[in-house]
Amino acid sequence: MTNIFRIIGSIFKKKKPLDYVTYEVSGTPSGFNVTYTEESKQTIQNPDVPDGWKYSYKGKPGDYFYFSAQSNNKNASVNVKIYQHGEVFKEASDSGDFVLATVSGRLM
Repeated sequence: MTNIFRIIGSIFKKKKPLDYVTYEVSGTPSGFNVTYTEESKQTIQNPDVPDGWKYSYKGKPGDYFYFSAQSNNKNASVNVKIYQHGEVFKEASDSGDFVLATVSGRLM
């Protein structure tokens, strides 16, 4: 009986592993306003970032994330990606005048 409680206790005590999460924005022409959730769960706004801008932090399964990018230009395209475990986890795109692409959810 003691072993069963020890096993159950060890299951609940296991910490979820941290993993690098990366946000990336791309598009044309360059120049995007980005808003994102960072490691301390704060929302950050960063104006006028270039094509290829990236931000990485350590997150754990179940953490909420939000990432959006809006083009500062007419006739533009914007693509946002979130990478987890080194692979694209979520992605969104749009094209037009001053377009916005957003991804959000919980990490796996």
